[in-house]
Amino acid sequence: IPEIIELGSDFDVSDARFYTVLAYAHEIFQNYRQASEYIDRAVVAPFIMGSQSRASLLFDRAQFYQRQYERVNDETAKTNMVEAFRRFIQEACDGESQRCSTARKVVERYGQ
Repeated sequence: IPEIIELGSDFDVSDARFYTVLAYAHEIFQNYRQASEYIDRAVVAPFIMGSQSRASLLFDRAQFYQRQYERVNDETAKTNMVEAFRRFIQEACDGESQRCSTARKVVERYGQ
């Protein structure tokens, strides 16, 4: 994992999957600010390496912010989590899938 972080510091691949891996690596090392930056970059970056759907990435981002909220339990983290799930619903929800159901439940429970 330290090698992944170093690689991310040395090279800007500008790829959604690369940024996602860097976000998780920083999350493991509890560098949450940097992890948030990378997960947000992943959402807008193109898919160059491997394959992952934009919907899957948006849901992963929402879950990332949900873990942050569960860890710190403050209003900023809650707002970020709700925003991420709302974005997933608006941009990627494909009807009545389990992911859509989960996202709606989070927004209903925590949304303002």
